[in-house]
Amino acid sequence: MRDTATIIPFPEPNYFGDCPQCGRNDGYLNIGQVHVYVCHRHRTRWEVGMNLFDSWRHETEADWRRNAARIAHYRDVDPRHRGPVAAGG
Repeated sequence: MRDTATIIPFPEPNYFGDCPQCGRNDGYLNIGQVHVYVCHRHRTRWEVGMNLFDSWRHETEADWRRNAARIAHYRDVDPRHRGPVAAGG
């Protein structure tokens, strides 16, 4: 079976946090209106909210079932957030 889950990158890196193990993320999946960021390498996931982005409106219930199945065995974590960037750099 071919993996067809759609990973959607966010334009501002790390805004919604990163994997606490590696400090990266692989974008987010939608499960209904809920947006879930993931790290496939460490099989971690964290929910960032619902209906923040309209991408879920362009997906089907079959897409959401595939997305949920793909990350069903992932561990829920608290994401790592980077500190604020100092002014001027």
